[in-house]
Amino acid sequence: MARPYSHLLERQLARAKRGREDGSVDVERLLDLVDGAYEEMEAERRLAERTLSLLEQELRAINAHIRADAEILVQTILSKIGDGVVVINEQGVIENANRAVENIFRVARGGLSGNPISTLMPPEHAARHKTYIETYLNTGKSRIINATTQVEAVRAGGERFPIELAVGEILRVDGRRFIGIIRDITDRVKTQEALLTARDAAIAANRAKSELLANMSHELRTPLNAIIGFSDTILAEVFGPLGHDKYREYLADIQESGRHLLAIINDILDVSAIEVGRLELHEEVVELIDVIEACIRLVAPRAWAGGVMVAVHPVVCKPRLRADERRLKQALLNVLSNAVKFTPEGGRVTVRVDCASGPDLVILVADTGIGMDAPGIAKAMEEFSQVDSGLNRHFEGTGLGLPLTRGLIERHGGRLAILSEKDRGTTVMITLPAARVLRNTD
Repeated sequence: MARPYSHLLERQLARAKRGREDGSVDVERLLDLVDGAYEEMEAERRLAERTLSLLEQELRAINAHIRADAEILVQTILSKIGDGVVVINEQGVIENANRAVENIFRVARGGLSGNPISTLMPPEHAARHKTYIETYLNTGKSRIINATTQVEAVRAGGERFPIELAVGEILRVDGRRFIGIIRDITDRVKTQEALLTARDAAIAANRAKSELLANMSHELRTPLNAIIGFSDTILAEVFGPLGHDKYREYLADIQESGRHLLAIINDILDVSAIEVGRLELHEEVVELIDVIEACIRLVAPRAWAGGVMVAVHPVVCKPRLRADERRLKQALLNVLSNAVKFTPEGGRVTVRVDCASGPDLVILVADTGIGMDAPGIAKAMEEFSQVDSGLNRHFEGTGLGLPLTRGLIERHGGRLAILSEKDRGTTVMITLPAARVLRNTD
């Protein structure tokens, strides 16, 4: 090991000082010793520099190894995390993103690094993102830093979807970094929306039930009151002994009220049977024109009383069907009754059969009545609902007619559609499949 050159120089300098005083020092020899000491000092300096350089190299290697191990550890952890993790710098550029983020945004491996984070945002948000970062860097105020929030993102194909985003900040020597934890919550949002829809449907069903109870209370109570009232009058023989003509009139009213009540109950039972798929059809060969004429005869008294004309367009084809005649008549009667009921005095109801436009058979019932708008049509087709559903409504009914008619037609494999315009009338189109139409050879 080299001797400490500072100690050697001190010794030689002290010796030279004494020699100068007593003249005993060989000056030449002393100079040689000093030169030797300086050479040893220079050699020791060079050795120290080489040693320091080797130490620095070894330290850099150790640091690089540590960084590599740390990077491997971080990447391994990120690859195992189900949530997406993205790192961006102060300029809003993505420096790192795990595979989960790439999967969420449907980007190829490594396809996010180096891109602005704003490319993952809707245009209206991306345009303001730079301002958000600058505001935070200048003021420290942000609504998403160190918070979890729900925002909208955009996949590579342009599809918008909801994500849950948690953002944190890391301070480093070379500047700030922001880490975002991203979770795709599309399924969660859809589930929430489905629950809200189901809740709204349940509320609507409950409201319809309440309306049904109100309607049924009116519809059932009125004929029952008539039956009870007229029966009491007859039993009390208010107009004298039985046999008075007035009693016959009351008996007719009792009979009409009883039939009305029975029809309501039958409609309720039929709707329930259709809902659970238990309505059976008793099929036979049916002359459609005979069914239509029978229905018109049944609604004619009410039409005459209301000043409404009911007519049938001439039918050339005289179609025959394989169907349940009672159910088909029930459906047509419901449609005709509604048409007459909602057509004011002086109006017109027409029935037309189209068996030439296509393989299917089409029955059109058109009126010049009050009509409905689109929401009204949708409401009219709901079970137990009515467009005019208040207790002070202008038109009686349970709200079962059209839904029941649709169910009966669909049970025959057909379709029911409504075309209507407010104050311009309504057309109900019943389509029966070609398979039910009997040709002349059948």
